[in-house]
Amino acid sequence: MGRALYSLGTVVIAIVLLPLALLIDGQFAIYAAIQGTFFVLLLGLYLLLFRSDVLPQHSSARETHERLLFGVPWWGKKRVRLALSRLFEVLGTLLQDGVPFRDAIPLTAAVPEWPGLRRSFLQAEKEIESGTNATEAFAVLEQYVHDGWRQRIAAAEKSGSIDAAFLAIAGDWQHDFRRSVRNVLRLIPLITLIVVGAAVLTWALSAMSSYYDRVGI
Repeated sequence: MGRALYSLGTVVIAIVLLPLALLIDGQFAIYAAIQGTFFVLLLGLYLLLFRSDVLPQHSSARETHERLLFGVPWWGKKRVRLALSRLFEVLGTLLQDGVPFRDAIPLTAAVPEWPGLRRSFLQAEKEIESGTNATEAFAVLEQYVHDGWRQRIAAAEKSGSIDAAFLAIAGDWQHDFRRSVRNVLRLIPLITLIVVGAAVLTWALSAMSSYYDRVGI
């Protein structure tokens, strides 16, 4: 949390300070427009990426939000894997505690906040009830993630350790998500520093050029 606030803070400070030259030139309206646009976009991005709970649980708005979020380049894939990891973690824990597969699936389907993901999981439940093995039943979830996880489920199903496989996959995806977020948060201050430095250098060169023009050098 502290790293995220630090990274966000560097961006906010840069956005507030970089256009200050506009205030010096008396262009208050342009400066206000830049700040307003940035903070509106920041709020919209926050709601899109992190706050699906502000939308009604069973609504077309939630469906639209799910499609938009999961379609975001890079982040969408990370976010859907995180959502699936929570499902697999619950399912693996229930199976490990001795809950039968057919009872564990509907209990797990109540977990996801995403309606499309919930429907896919319930579809897997119907496949299992019809006699399909878990590996084939969960093929419906490959529309979200394609990275060989079903092969791990198939191997575990044959060895009788499917509960451990679900937990292991969940752990791997959650670890990958945390690592990716940490890497991005490390990059944000660096990128902000480069942008601010480039802007300051540009302003300095422009000021020097204007000065030399005035003195005739």
